[in-house]
Amino acid sequence: MGGYGSTRWGWRRRKSCVEDCLTIDSYYFVRQLGEDGFQRKPHPGGMVVWSRGGQVHSTIWWSYINDGRPGIRLSYMAQGKNLAPVIYLTPYPCTFGGLRWYWCCPSCGRRCLCLYLEHQDFCCRKCLNLTYRSAQEAHKYEHGFWRKWGLHSRSRK
Repeated sequence: MGGYGSTRWGWRRRKSCVEDCLTIDSYYFVRQLGEDGFQRKPHPGGMVVWSRGGQVHSTIWWSYINDGRPGIRLSYMAQGKNLAPVIYLTPYPCTFGGLRWYWCCPSCGRRCLCLYLEHQDFCCRKCLNLTYRSAQEAHKYEHGFWRKWGLHSRSRK
């Protein structure tokens, strides 16, 4: 009991990382539409392309809509299904004037700057239970450091 490999930590599934998901940033769309873009007539839209190693990985078409609330309609294919969700943008006043535009998470309604696509829906980091890769690797070697210097077993005097 308690020997090498007796725990179940090896069975634990690691959290998915933000870096492994496709990301859409609200700043990108606000820059595309311009500062007065949300008051103008509907924008024709555009295309967002993700690439890895110089090869196109994924493509999403988008168009601006305003049905009482400004939003972006995305058109993409995920797991063999054609999807076209509308993701709304919500303004938030800045401290020294102006507005900052945030996504309204389709799942929980939380205000966020980035939305992530893990399976087939865009959601915020909290809804998808995502973490950053640096957070998983942050304390990887600390145990050996403390053991080398004998700081793990002694108390300071």
